[in-house]
Amino acid sequence: GVPSSLLKNTLPLDIITRLQLTHQNLTLPTALMMITAMQEDEDEDERGYKFEYTSQSKARKDCRRGVILIHRGPLGIDAEGNE
Repeated sequence: GVPSSLLKNTLPLDIITRLQLTHQNLTLPTALMMITAMQEDEDEDERGYKFEYTSQSKARKDCRRGVILIHRGPLGIDAEGNE
């Protein structure tokens, strides 16, 4: 889960109420916005890409486009211990 205060600071109360969001029950676009809110300003990946979802519409659009990959659990490791 995430801190309840972060949820309240990320979205208006009417959206939180309508979607019945809690710190342990989030939509994917909301989770993306909260990750954006939690990251440091200088956080970039190795290619220089900055993860930024400051609006629900941008997050929903990338979800529809298939830009978001959800990976559940650790990566597989072969018999030699390599990922």
